[in-house]
Amino acid sequence: MSKELYIGRYKVIKELGRGGMGIVYKGEDPILDRLVAIKVLPPKKTASKKAVQRFLREARVSARLDHPHIVKVYDIGEEDSLFHIVMEYVHGESLRDIVEAEGVINIRYMAELFAQLCNAMAYAHEQKITHRDIKPENIKVTDENKVKVMDFGIAVLDDSHSITETGSVMGTIAYFSPEQAKGAEADYRADIYSMGLVLYWLLNERRPLMLILFRRCLTSIFMSFLFSRQKEILRFLRFLKSLS
Repeated sequence: MSKELYIGRYKVIKELGRGGMGIVYKGEDPILDRLVAIKVLPPKKTASKKAVQRFLREARVSARLDHPHIVKVYDIGEEDSLFHIVMEYVHGESLRDIVEAEGVINIRYMAELFAQLCNAMAYAHEQKITHRDIKPENIKVTDENKVKVMDFGIAVLDDSHSITETGSVMGTIAYFSPEQAKGAEADYRADIYSMGLVLYWLLNERRPLMLILFRRCLTSIFMSFLFSRQKEILRFLRFLKSLS
């Protein structure tokens, strides 16, 4: 029989998913007898002070929010240099999964879900919190058709100092705002812009043409940069080859 795994007092049931800034497990709180979601900072990230700061910021920002359409944070902890956030476990599917499975969804159902998203983000903005990564994957829908906004990992408080370097791009390219694309500071208006793109996607089951063109433009700029620096790149590659 395999040994049961615990993170703090929380029993790990199974892995739900993983990304660059966290591994999420389904867990159980034996004291309160309820299911939870446990987000753990990957061990290789704990050596980065900035990664730890961003992880802890997500917990603190999320803990300030108490709304029926935003995933609740229950606890935060560190054990054996393992940082973890314990959150409400949401049984359901992401908006992305629903649309990919069903195609363009019923207009009334879509309007109901989007209204819940608007209520959640209006509340967050009243608390001076900007999400900065609104996209279908971060909008979960429960079995009772209740929206839950997730992942405040790159959220920012309007009255706090950002740990993001000026000029760095944060967010998801298909849904972020022009100011995010430029690496500029983003406020609540960036969330509204992203929500508009999500609504367009819901109505059409595809991304706006301008985003496709924008992505092609970025690729073109990058390739132009590489071409303009090809001599330096070749010299650098020769240098690396000389080391081997």
